Amino acid sequence: FPPQAVMEGEGASQRLVAVAHYADGTTRDVTSLAAFSTNNDRSAAVTDLGAVTAGVRGEAFVMARFDTHTVGTQVLTLPAGLEYTAPEVTGNYIDELVAEKLNKLRILPSGQCTDEEFLRRVTIDIIGQLPTEEDYQTFMADTAADRRSQVIDRLLQRKEFSEIWA
Repeated sequence: FPPQAVMEGEGASQRLVAVAHYADGTTRDVTSLAAFSTNNDRSAAVTDLGAVTAGVRGEAFVMARFDTHTVGTQVLTLPAGLEYTAPEVTGNYIDELVAEKLNKLRILPSGQCTDEEFLRRVTIDIIGQLPTEEDYQTFMADTAADRRSQVIDRLLQRKEFSEIWA
């Protein structure tokens, strides 16, 4: 417990409690018998007794293991007194998922990248290669409003996409 924690400011602390649920319906606090660990000491350090201390801004997953069972909790560490207004989300469902994560961490999204940066990033991400000079010239000469979507669709049709992501 808790299933999720938001900690504001370096040094903030939260005590986790590990509770065992037995087949006969009884429960027992096994915090002192559980082994605690974190996947991100810089954002959320945890002691042997389940005390979590906030570090730098970020996300961590703290696990408690007792007997053969393991449970985890998400810990978000935010700067103290951070003022944040969530921006309006536009785009597709992936943009919504990214925006949800950024909002949890209270991080403003970066602005839109240049066309050159976009072509390089999307080509490397989708087919694992840099764009060719011909790819670059074709993309830069295209004036269609949806040219970014079009280049993504073209890259998804290339054999390199299947080879790298199969």
